[in-house]
Amino acid sequence: MAINRHSLATMVSAENTLRDYRIVEGIYLLGSLSRGLTVFDQQVRAHNLAWALWRVLEAEKQDADPIRIAVVGGGIAGLTLTACLLARSSAFVVTQFEERWDLCPLQQGSDTRWLHPHIYRWPKQGSRAPDAGLPVLNWTEGRASDVSREVLEGFGNYAHQYGEGRLALYLGMNHLRIGAADRTIEWMGRKGCRRGAYIQSGEPHGDRCGFDVVILATGFGLEKGAQEAEGSNSYWRNDRLGQPQLSGSRATYLVSGFGDGALVDLCRLTVERFRQDTILYELFGHELEIFEDELRGHLGEDFGRSAQNVYDIMQCKLSPASQELMRAARQNLLQRLRKDTIVILHASGRDGTNTSLRDLFDPHSSVLNRTLLYLLYQCGGFVLSLGELDDAVREYAVRDDKVVKRYGADTLQAVKRLFSDPDIVSARLDDMKANAGQIAERRWPLGAFPHISTVA
Repeated sequence: MAINRHSLATMVSAENTLRDYRIVEGIYLLGSLSRGLTVFDQQVRAHNLAWALWRVLEAEKQDADPIRIAVVGGGIAGLTLTACLLARSSAFVVTQFEERWDLCPLQQGSDTRWLHPHIYRWPKQGSRAPDAGLPVLNWTEGRASDVSREVLEGFGNYAHQYGEGRLALYLGMNHLRIGAADRTIEWMGRKGCRRGAYIQSGEPHGDRCGFDVVILATGFGLEKGAQEAEGSNSYWRNDRLGQPQLSGSRATYLVSGFGDGALVDLCRLTVERFRQDTILYELFGHELEIFEDELRGHLGEDFGRSAQNVYDIMQCKLSPASQELMRAARQNLLQRLRKDTIVILHASGRDGTNTSLRDLFDPHSSVLNRTLLYLLYQCGGFVLSLGELDDAVREYAVRDDKVVKRYGADTLQAVKRLFSDPDIVSARLDDMKANAGQIAERRWPLGAFPHISTVA
């Protein structure tokens, strides 16, 4: 009876997981419309979805025919999902589509962005651990370029061990449309030929096929305007924001936005030798754990993006001991402020929703970045602008190439555009955007994914 109860509980968990990810029957969306779109969060969701599909579809399977799965998207989330599917069941046959000319295209060669698996969950216990701790395509903190290399090499190993005859890759898609009514995909692109961790471009190929399961793993996407500017303002493109000016004069920058991307660039422009993985140690020293313990008590369970206003906590709720730690951190930060930049934070929002500094400390960003923003505010490390963007650019005489826009992507519309019959999915996608139900917490049981053997 105990075994039956356990089996029933895991089946219910798997069915609930599929419900959270399902757009319509047989078509699923991996995280793109949820809160928390870090690389690690998306990989957790990929593990959850792969396990749930295996648990439910294997139980329903009545014949020996393969289960044909399409994965749309070849970024880290899509690669993790495919590797999990291939490793979990020999019944899964996967076709993977990537719009661009290589897998994991955003993070490849991105040397100015730092990836850490857990830091946006700070001050949760374990949030400073450098290892992702994932059973499939695990990685450790580092430059985005190094993380993508680690993930791609791991994916090559999974494809070698599990993908022979079960994995097809298509790159450089110039056309792809999904039929929600019948789970068909029509596409034009090039067949990808795998050579270890590398993919070569094959002959042009167009087709229309039906699938048993279609999964959209398209991620967050490029920010508005990034493609028109050839990626010059895209978050993942290399830049010199964190480097000292060589002209001998101070440069004036304007950062427009108030999410994590904007606040990271604000820190890079205002703090000497800023790194996300070390800044907390450098500001709080050996007392960091004391400060973290108190913050956890104020924030409740959702540490990474707590709904509480962090400004209110810092101003009114800290104990005398933590107030002293904040004063010491402020003094440490004062010694680290850059001398070669003047930085304006334009943070009114596209609709002018923010009308005071306090508004910036609502859950638009991680607790980590809101804490750093508060310290920078106390240090006078930036100039705040809550008016129109064009007015701020003129007032502070900011050159066009010194304006950094971090507005995010219109992910909802991008997902809808993938469908040839968007009316079928539109209401459900709106609901997924509003409710953000794909919580990035592990649902798969321990041992659910087999370990990969070493590939020479």
